[in-house]
Amino acid sequence: MKRLAVVLGMTMLFCTPAFANEPDAVAVYQEMEEKTNNMADLDAYYDFDLDMEYQKQSIKASLKMDVKANHMDIPSECSLGADMNIGVDVSGLYEADELGPGTGMDLDDTRLNLEAKMYYADGIYYMDMMGMKFKKQVLMETMTETIEKVQSAAGQNNLDYMQDMKLRTEGDVRIISYTMNGEKMSELVNQMMDVINSAAEMDGYEDEIQVQIGDVSGEYEINSDGYYTKARLSMVMYVTESGETMKITLNGNVALRNPGQPVDLQFPDFSEFELME
Repeated sequence: MKRLAVVLGMTMLFCTPAFANEPDAVAVYQEMEEKTNNMADLDAYYDFDLDMEYQKQSIKASLKMDVKANHMDIPSECSLGADMNIGVDVSGLYEADELGPGTGMDLDDTRLNLEAKMYYADGIYYMDMMGMKFKKQVLMETMTETIEKVQSAAGQNNLDYMQDMKLRTEGDVRIISYTMNGEKMSELVNQMMDVINSAAEMDGYEDEIQVQIGDVSGEYEINSDGYYTKARLSMVMYVTESGETMKITLNGNVALRNPGQPVDLQFPDFSEFELME
């Protein structure tokens, strides 16, 4: 479940950027992209519903994530915090004694709720999940360099993936709609997954994850300052691990709160977290 969450998070990261694009839509998008890429602080809320098909079973789930970060323009000073909730309809999937108190997973009627809190501060990554609190040193500079190398190797330019871009206005809000080239996105996401798979091998995982992106469409709502305040996304993806493939249909949005403004983070007592070697 943790690795699936990483896959979803990584895929949404690259799908928050789209042939036949309207010139006005491209111009507004480029202005928005420059504004967003230069933000030093971030306050975002992810809210997605997922329909998963696996081994002839259909599973409905939700992914909600509250993310705050600051000093993103200075990796050595960057801090972040994230609260994540994954809700899964587990009707018929588990026995009653496999869930509930003492298991780290709370069962509300027939819905499983898995909560996790993640932090990064002073070069250390912290995770509070399923009753466990651990920490591990992860240099943000190293993470940034790795992502930049992968993006450079892939020749990433969001406009290379976006199609059918159209622009409309509703009051003071400019809205860009688009579809996306799933084949190109699959290549990029799997290059990122190679990095994740290598890290997973170090943690004892042997099976690699491969991702195929299907149909993708979305919209950006852009305010008068040029920042997007909401990004809607609809996507079909296929995740393969150990020879088994799961089809995931994802619908939801990412909302930016007060984009361009400073963000303060509140951290827990990190002395309660145990060091992971």
